Amino acid sequence: MSLDQALSELFKLLKIPGILTCIFFILKNIKPVSFFSANVVERRLFSKEQMFSFKAIKHVLNTLLWMIVLYPTTFYIMDIIPDPNDFFSYVIVIVGGIIWGVVNITNEGALQQIKSSRLCKGLFVVVFMVCLILFYTQLYSFFIDSLLSEKEKFNLKVFGVSMLVLFLFTLPIPFILIPISKFIKWSHEQSVYIEDEKKQKWYILYSINKETVLLGNKNEQRLCSKTMIKRKEELYNTPFEMVKTDN
Repeated sequence: MSLDQALSELFKLLKIPGILTCIFFILKNIKPVSFFSANVVERRLFSKEQMFSFKAIKHVLNTLLWMIVLYPTTFYIMDIIPDPNDFFSYVIVIVGGIIWGVVNITNEGALQQIKSSRLCKGLFVVVFMVCLILFYTQLYSFFIDSLLSEKEKFNLKVFGVSMLVLFLFTLPIPFILIPISKFIKWSHEQSVYIEDEKKQKWYILYSINKETVLLGNKNEQRLCSKTMIKRKEELYNTPFEMVKTDN
């Protein structure tokens, strides 16, 4: 099956009424425009449920983006992708796993000579991304060959199930890339804090309800030794400070 045929059948699978229902639900309950256009202070004032929804939507969108990249890429490099039982396949997994482990250790403070060298960082990231893409295109190729073979009559239900399976297999990618992002300082989380009369920093953690907000002496609740609850009205006209933190 060609890429054009596969995409055509995918569009047929996504029926318009179902899409409209999902869009209506998202706009009414999740309000993605408010979520993704909110600045760092507004996001820090989200409730736990809102923050979870924000992170979940972001993760799903990242996963879909990777699927959009990997699916056509698999068609174009299918001839050079190694067989799952090929020795080279095991090399990809082993090398990628070693690099990921070294990156994690480096992020924890060890092997700083690696992190201080742009050449080493660039080489590690490039090799890891090649291993990651080859591993996933190999996985995609396996499903395309077994479920979307030209030898069998195309089955829309099977195609839909295969897309769901591929989505589930692709879900870990954003998690896998967190240490890599931290390693090269690709992106940063921002924390927001205020200072009291004693110049003590109090980080905004999340909104408890519409009237109150939880603050702590660290930028993550699990690290806090002190917390306090303030009414949001008390924060009016209070200067907020923002600081970048590692992912």
